[in-house]
Amino acid sequence: MNESNEPRLDAGLDEVLGGVSPPDMEAAILRRIETGEQIEPSRSPSTRPAWNRFAAAALLLCATGVAVAIGVLQAQSRPGLTIRCADADQAPVAGAIVHVYQRQPDPDGHGFYREFGPYESDAEGLAHCPVALTYGGNRFDRFVHAYVPGALVGCARAFAMDEVDPATEIDVALSASRTVTGRITSPDGKPVPTAVVRVWSFHGPAGMHTSLPRNPTFPGIDLALPDLYEARLDDDGRFELRGLPDGGRIHLTADSPGLAQAQWTNLGVPPGPIPDLVEMEMQAEAIVRGTVLDRNGAPLGNAVVKLRVSRAASGVYIHDWKETRTDPKGRFQLEALPESEVELLAEAEPLTMQPAELSIRSGRATETTLTLTPAVTVRGRVVVADTGEPIVGAGVSAIAANPEHTPLGYDRSAADGSFQLQVPSGQVRIYFSSVPTGFAYPEPQIVQHLDLDGSSPEPLILRLERTR
Repeated sequence: MNESNEPRLDAGLDEVLGGVSPPDMEAAILRRIETGEQIEPSRSPSTRPAWNRFAAAALLLCATGVAVAIGVLQAQSRPGLTIRCADADQAPVAGAIVHVYQRQPDPDGHGFYREFGPYESDAEGLAHCPVALTYGGNRFDRFVHAYVPGALVGCARAFAMDEVDPATEIDVALSASRTVTGRITSPDGKPVPTAVVRVWSFHGPAGMHTSLPRNPTFPGIDLALPDLYEARLDDDGRFELRGLPDGGRIHLTADSPGLAQAQWTNLGVPPGPIPDLVEMEMQAEAIVRGTVLDRNGAPLGNAVVKLRVSRAASGVYIHDWKETRTDPKGRFQLEALPESEVELLAEAEPLTMQPAELSIRSGRATETTLTLTPAVTVRGRVVVADTGEPIVGAGVSAIAANPEHTPLGYDRSAADGSFQLQVPSGQVRIYFSSVPTGFAYPEPQIVQHLDLDGSSPEPLILRLERTR
């Protein structure tokens, strides 16, 4: 897999979490790229006589039956996936329990990861998924998890942004696994019997392509393997999580009603040590309430409101987005938040806003008002630098000109190289969040600095150099 075909590692969390990202966040591995287009067949009422309509319907049913039969035969003729499991010495690993998570488009135009398995590796370390796994949407994305209970664990990822045939083989390197033990306490130091501890993500010792992102931005993987990666507390407030990589990076969360989500991580380069007992203290939740209005002061119902913790008082918090919608009166509420600095965004197409910053405190509810204005359309083309030929499949992202690099928009260039972004007025930065195979990321990564006054700028021409 060509590295230029992957999201930039220095581009931060939100490419894999929503198409845009800050350039400096290590959690780049967990970013979510925008999903593919869903093509809806056109429908129009027929004006033909009833007999003609009946004949046409019969022909359509026959044609549909033939197409389905051909599709089934084609799927059956395509090979499945062979998984090779090996240890650190490249020796085959027999008896590994293997699960495959394949990204597929869903009816809403978003992606989800379908689980296949479990399968078991044979004496040669091979496991076979017999299902034909095909490309779905604007990108190909596959995770594989392999585990020998009480001994070894490993993950692998295959990723591509181009319309390519998926590989029929994948290698998984397994390393020593371990059990992580911890304790959860409430603000008064007592156990929290209702808390649930989850593995949010982990990365093996080999780094980014040995990860399993168990969080809501990877739907289908977020609830994967609960017997290993979720735990409730015993009477002393302790928990155990099995099957985690020894020497890897892990990120844990703890949730309980009325309390802020607690998090613990050893993310770092190199990763920090994992103590014999991971201590997580839960605090009273902070709450954000508010109203979303248009610029005339009218409330906006069903507006999407997003919140991201930018700086937590605890110093430990992965920067994920929480999302809700407003009620008919434009009201919203977000709960279970830590004491922190947060960013807020809201949108009700075609209205949007620049990010708002807010300080929230443990045990308190903070009220705010968000005002939306018409989005500005930014259009352009992505072309080859020396020839001007159009480039298809380049990821073009917009971020705010703030320290958090808040994501504002994302699109992929079409066959003619064109892209279109809907962004708020004000300062906006444009950069390539992914480039097709054969092209290099530009340096500096941000290619346009825009100061928008409410009207669309002249179309942008963004150039990419071919790799040498």
